[in-house]
Amino acid sequence: MANPASAGCVDVVSRVKCVAETATLSAFMIPADAIIWYQNERQKLGIGPPSMTGIMILTIAIPTLIGLCILQIKNTFMSFLNFLWKGMTFRLRSPMAQILFIICALSILGGIIYIIYINFFYVAPGETESAATSAQSGIGSATGFQNMAPPDPNSQMQYKLINIQPVAVKQAGFLGPQEAGGSFDPSLTIMSAIRGGARFFTLQIDYLENKQDPKNFDSPNTPTLLYKNAAGKLLSVNGGKISDVAQQLANYAFNPDIRDTKYPIMLYLHFVRTPDPIRDPKGYLKFLMAVAKDLQPIQQYILNATNQAKFGRQQSEAMLLQLDLTTIESTIIVLSNADMTFFRNAQSVGVQVDPTSDLDQMVNMRVWLDAEGDSFGVTSFPGHSIPNAVIVPYSRIKGMSQKDRDAFAMKGKRRFVIAMPGPLESPTTADLKSLNADTGVNAIPLNLIGSDPAPINALLAVWDNKSYYQLKPMMLQSYKVAVQPNGAGLSSSSSLS
Repeated sequence: MANPASAGCVDVVSRVKCVAETATLSAFMIPADAIIWYQNERQKLGIGPPSMTGIMILTIAIPTLIGLCILQIKNTFMSFLNFLWKGMTFRLRSPMAQILFIICALSILGGIIYIIYINFFYVAPGETESAATSAQSGIGSATGFQNMAPPDPNSQMQYKLINIQPVAVKQAGFLGPQEAGGSFDPSLTIMSAIRGGARFFTLQIDYLENKQDPKNFDSPNTPTLLYKNAAGKLLSVNGGKISDVAQQLANYAFNPDIRDTKYPIMLYLHFVRTPDPIRDPKGYLKFLMAVAKDLQPIQQYILNATNQAKFGRQQSEAMLLQLDLTTIESTIIVLSNADMTFFRNAQSVGVQVDPTSDLDQMVNMRVWLDAEGDSFGVTSFPGHSIPNAVIVPYSRIKGMSQKDRDAFAMKGKRRFVIAMPGPLESPTTADLKSLNADTGVNAIPLNLIGSDPAPINALLAVWDNKSYYQLKPMMLQSYKVAVQPNGAGLSSSSSLS
C-alpha cells in the first residue's frame, strides 16, 4: 500500500505537513486509501497541504462534524422509535444528554491534540526522533552529531573562534530557493538547521520600499528578511520576521533535547540596506534599534563579558578571536557589517536608546570587506587597519590560483573569514572541502534545506559530523595565546582550536 504521508507531497515542508495531516485523519479511523486519494486529488487541483494552523482547525472541525452527524442519526433514530412506540417517554434531547454530548466531543478533541503533540512536536530526551523530525531527514538531521562528547578538558585542543569552521546558514529562516516557491518558515528551518549541526546563522536584513501583501511581508521601511537575486530582484514569495527567527533560536539553540547545544551560536547580522547614516542618522539609528528589539527573545544569551574582558560594543574583538569556546557555553556571539558607533552619540541626533534597543552593546565583532573592490550590502572597507573579521565573495576565493590561496590562508590566521556564496550559488562538496583545506575560511554559509536529502547530506558530510568540532588545518590555525575567562591566567598551546 502506498504511504499516505507522501502522497501529493513533493517537497520537505509539504511532507512534514502531510505527516501531521495524515495522523489527524487516521486518528478518526479514515482508511489510508481514502487519505491517499484525498491528498492526490488535492495535489491535482494545485492545493497544498494545510499549515499547522489548518491541522489544528481540522482537529476541531472533524469532531464537530462527526458530533453533528451522530446527533442527526440519533434524532432520526429516536423519531423512528417514537413513531413505532407512541408512548415512549425518554428523550435524549434533555439537558443531561446535551452535556454528555459536549463532554464526548471535547474528549475527542483533546485526545486528537494530544496524539499530534506526542507524535510530532514532543521529543523526550534520549528517545528516537519524532515522525516529523524523521520526515526532515533530507534537511540535515545527521544523527552522528547527536550526544557527541565534548573535548577532553585535559587535551591541548582548544576550540577558539578564529580556528573553527562551523556549519553555516546563508539566510536564517529561508526555505529555498527551490522549496515551496522560495519562502520563509522559521518554525521549520531553524530547528532543522540546528538538528543538522548549524551553529552559524546569517540574517540578511533589508527593507521593502513599497507595500506588499501584509499577510506575507512586513511593512515598508522596517527591518525584514528577504531573499533577492544578485540584481536585487525579490525571489522569496514572502518575507521573514527577525523576531520569529530570534524566537526559534531561543527555542532550539540551547535545547538539551537536540544536539551540541552547549556550544555557542554565531549570529551574523548582515545589513543589505539601511537608511543613509550620513543623510539620515536618526532614521539609521532607529532602524538598527528596531533590529535590536526584534532580537529580544535571544538577548539574554548574547555574550556580554567574561572575567577577562567585556565584549559589547566590539571592544575586545582580538581577544574574542582567541577565546576558548568551551568556556562560554550557551551564549550567542553576534557579528555585524553595520557601523554601530552612531549609538555612542545617539543623544546628539535626538535619539534615546534603552538597553533592549542598544544593538551596539549586543554586537561583539564588526565584519569588513576583504578587498576594496568587493561589495556586500553596507559593508565597508577598513582602509589601512587590519580587521578581525571579513566577508569575501565565494566566487572570487574559489577562482584563486594556488599561490593566491596560500597568501589568503596566511592572512586568515589572524582573522575570521566568511566566504559568502551568491543568492543562487550552490557550492559543491568538492569545492567546500578544497576551500576549507586550502584557504582556511571559517564559514561558508549554505542553504541547508532541500527536497532531495542526498545533496544536503553530502554537504554536511564535509564536516564529518563534527559541527563546531571541525577545525582549520593545523598549519592554518592561530597559535596565539588562548584566553581563559576564569581569571587563572593565560596559557598557550602548540595545537589550538
